[in-house]
Amino acid sequence: MPIDSKWLAHVRELTDLGTRDTLDIEGIEVELPIPNGRGATRFRDWQRRVLPDIVPDSVNADAPERTPFRLLFALTTSHVTHASMEEVLAGELRPLEDLFRAETLKKKITLAFHVLAVKAASKGENDSKGFTERSLLLLCRKDDGLLDIELVRDLVEQLRRPLADLDLAQRIVLEKVQPGWDPASEPTFELPETAKLPEIPFDREASRLFREDVRTLIQAALAPADFFQQLNLLLILHLGLYQPRVASLLNPQMECLYREMVDPDPRNLRDLEEMARAHDRRHPFTGSLHCRAPDPELRTVTLRTPARVSFEELDTSLAVFHFHVLLLVQLRRLAEAYFTHQWEQTSAWRAGELTAEVAAKLQAATQGPRQLLTHMRQEPQFSAFLHKALTVLAVRFARTQIADTSRERAFEELEKAASPLHALRRMYEMYNIQTSRNATGSRAYRQGIQVTSSLLQQGQYGLVQGRQRVGAFFEIGVGLLPLILLLSVGAGREKVPVENLWIRLERYGLRFDADERERLLTHLRSLGVYERFSDAGEAAYVRNLMTARAA
Repeated sequence: MPIDSKWLAHVRELTDLGTRDTLDIEGIEVELPIPNGRGATRFRDWQRRVLPDIVPDSVNADAPERTPFRLLFALTTSHVTHASMEEVLAGELRPLEDLFRAETLKKKITLAFHVLAVKAASKGENDSKGFTERSLLLLCRKDDGLLDIELVRDLVEQLRRPLADLDLAQRIVLEKVQPGWDPASEPTFELPETAKLPEIPFDREASRLFREDVRTLIQAALAPADFFQQLNLLLILHLGLYQPRVASLLNPQMECLYREMVDPDPRNLRDLEEMARAHDRRHPFTGSLHCRAPDPELRTVTLRTPARVSFEELDTSLAVFHFHVLLLVQLRRLAEAYFTHQWEQTSAWRAGELTAEVAAKLQAATQGPRQLLTHMRQEPQFSAFLHKALTVLAVRFARTQIADTSRERAFEELEKAASPLHALRRMYEMYNIQTSRNATGSRAYRQGIQVTSSLLQQGQYGLVQGRQRVGAFFEIGVGLLPLILLLSVGAGREKVPVENLWIRLERYGLRFDADERERLLTHLRSLGVYERFSDAGEAAYVRNLMTARAA
């Protein structure tokens, strides 16, 4: 329903709304959002884009190599090495620097090929605006929210191999970093207590798929250098497609919530519940992106090429996802304030001292649109609270975040908004344009398609290619195929029916039409890993390109 005109007029009359910390709404003291929240107030930041079960990191485009670095930095004991990587690579080993340090837009970072390299990195290298161990740990959680500790430990141990197992260059460098080191020495695996608390993933299928793939990679028993390379490719694949995957779940659910805010109707909740059941049967991201086979001939690509159209559609989807995450952060804060007030737990909630039982109950009540809509249907007072609170937030946003020159138009947008939720989204959209007139400089672009593109555009090892005058499009790189085959076939098998390959690619979100399938199979045949025993194709198999190292 539209914003209550009387309530809107009352809120606009609050001359100190832009400066006060709290406001009583329906008997509940609500902490109001602020700009540039830091430290204890970071949860109140207008632009906060962190949800532990959906997007644990507020990601800007960054190097994929940072994630294993952060994993080893955060999940191993502190240790001071004999020498730093910078010192070791400054002398006679300088010619090896490019092997062990990656160049990013702003600085060089040490590659996390071994835990000692991470501990010997320069101060500040652990800082990251990319995906960190928080996202990786979310992807390692089971359906019940508990962390697969064994898997995480095994992953860390792969990067704590004895120096004798490493290649010559790695061994020479690390012997200078820490002479005589062995895996019984520090640093060792250490899991923070907070990581042991349950956190149910919003996208459980993403976590299932990631855990399957990491386990397969570990079971392949690759040499350390090969394992590190394939781990980075695995992270490129999963983290690059993570936001698109979650967006395919969240965006349609938010549409149901919008409808309920405009016109309360039991059918909205029924539609959302049916949507959830359908998504449990088949993830909406499955096979949603048209992708091209490796293309050494440089075939023509136009704006109408399906792989190019998919990239453009994904750009739009991720921009919408950006606003939905911002809105869901605010919706959760309001819902948490409401429920903790009902349960007489407000002080403990604000202090971050809820018991594990209450915290789990709160997450279950506020996780996403389905939970919020359920409570709106069950508790009319909760729905009324949200309508009033969202109106307050929209007015405060217009006063404190929208430029003076646009403020009058902002209030016009509020008055004609279909609901308070629509109004707040419109404020975020205006702010997004206000902060950058250039679309590629906006927050929605930088934290949306730019993150995906920067992670997936890795030349022959990526999933995104680009052409002048056309732009980016999805195309699988030849360097990614050995990993895809390993994950499709499995570590303990020699070959599987080719249908397994198509199913696996679809789970990653990739769709190959008949022509692209034939081109991909032709390429695999040239590598000696595709065989067909009948013209009809009933007995067609793909083989594993990577074999386990000798014991």
